[in-house]
Amino acid sequence: AAGAVLHGRDGTRAFPAPDVDAVDATGAGDCFNGVLAARLVDGSSFEEAVADAVLFASISTTVAGAREGMPDGGSIADRRRRLGI
Repeated sequence: AAGAVLHGRDGTRAFPAPDVDAVDATGAGDCFNGVLAARLVDGSSFEEAVADAVLFASISTTVAGAREGMPDGGSIADRRRRLGI
């Protein structure tokens, strides 16, 4: 719920989590790591990848169960479009 903090050579940056109606946090950490890895593979900067990982891990808590809240590549792109990001 607190988001993430990135510590690096350029200082510290906070990535706050959006307010969501959380139902189940099961799998949120796995979601965070998966989105982070996928974004890095796609060529995103580390900061962009962390921001997306926080966003989609938060969204994943809005449904019950780990698998049900896990986005795939298509749903990430669709959710980004719907959210205007």
